[in-house]
Amino acid sequence: MSGDFQFPYDYHEVEFGPEGTIARRDQVDQVVNAIRQSQPSDIIFISHGWNNTHDDARGLYQNFFRVLKTRADSGQPVNVSGRKFSILGALWPSVAISNQQGTASGQAAPVAASLAPSKPADADIFCSLQTFCAALQIPSSDPLIVELKSLVPGVENFPSRQRRIVEIVRSLLPPETASASLEDASQAFFKIDPLELINRLSKPTFTLPSSQQQIGGAAGLGNLLTGIGGSLVHVMNYASYYMMKTRAGNVGRTGAYQVLREIRDDFPHLKLHLIGHSFGARLVTAATDGPDGKPIILPESLTLLQAAFSHNGFAHFYDGHHDGLFRGVVTSHKVKGPVSITCSKQDTACGIAYPIASRLSGDTAAALGDANDIFGALGRNGAQKTPEAGTVPLQQSPHLYSFQHGRLLNLNGDSVITSHMDICRDEISAMLLQAIAST
Repeated sequence: MSGDFQFPYDYHEVEFGPEGTIARRDQVDQVVNAIRQSQPSDIIFISHGWNNTHDDARGLYQNFFRVLKTRADSGQPVNVSGRKFSILGALWPSVAISNQQGTASGQAAPVAASLAPSKPADADIFCSLQTFCAALQIPSSDPLIVELKSLVPGVENFPSRQRRIVEIVRSLLPPETASASLEDASQAFFKIDPLELINRLSKPTFTLPSSQQQIGGAAGLGNLLTGIGGSLVHVMNYASYYMMKTRAGNVGRTGAYQVLREIRDDFPHLKLHLIGHSFGARLVTAATDGPDGKPIILPESLTLLQAAFSHNGFAHFYDGHHDGLFRGVVTSHKVKGPVSITCSKQDTACGIAYPIASRLSGDTAAALGDANDIFGALGRNGAQKTPEAGTVPLQQSPHLYSFQHGRLLNLNGDSVITSHMDICRDEISAMLLQAIAST
């Protein structure tokens, strides 16, 4: 770990690989040994989201827990002086999304000089292609990637090239599952005729303000690009989103679940709290849900900060026929205590794939991704069509919330949370400490 970070609590971290497995077993052993020696009362497991290097994630964790420590030391709204916290930070391979200006912070290989784009639209497509390659960790020498790059120059004039680009992108992605495809129209992405797909995505979705184009942002997949160039950017960006969504779920159900299961087995009286930001919220929810047929972790609390997954994730028959992907977390009582969800309409980045999903499904409405759209984000709207969920304002001053076992609490931060990354807040710390204290 970099020596530039200082944490107000005992801090450890575990790295996970792209397939979701534990990357370094020695880190898990260090965590177990540290718990045995320091004997904390509570372990707080936290996961970053998309568009974070390891140091970006460490910086987020450092800032978040500094705010929490200040609030805890104040003794308000609750006194947790009798609790001893240890932090376990997840580090997983996330990657940035390109923006509409044609820049990306993913670790993709540079485009060969002979294939360098000569038009702005081509440059945007190349940029999104590089992010896609980084998301899949595909080398630039891969034959399909070489072919993709060769198809981009002047692509708007060649429907045959457009079709082939979509076919290649689809072939490089892992197949969707029926349960997962319903939340973001990924089934449509895989099944629609390539040229019809391009036509549906040729309209702009939404604009991501420059203030949200930042490290750690969920990244807006929509932009102002229109026509064939904009549509292919949407295709690449949606494919990158799809890969990161899949990876976050895999990390949660595989490596993160394993680490937390070991901690739970070795220290059954230790209180365990899970926090996820953005795609990290999907990660910790998948870990809580657990692999089929395996014993659950049963954390004391689950806190989802500006979660980048479907607002129907916990829903019951959200379309009249289907439950949300994580409905079992609620119905099988997989969390002992509070489930807290922050949301804010100011979080435009938390739209993620949902405006694009609406276009994929054929929706041409101007307002996309809100609570009335079947494709909307938890971090924007809170849990929808979930009988166990209630909504209260996220307070600007210390406040006592009514946490109840088996209930989900949407914390509306419209007047408090200003952006997707605005989670290192006193209001959130006060809420979290009360949730912890209630366990």
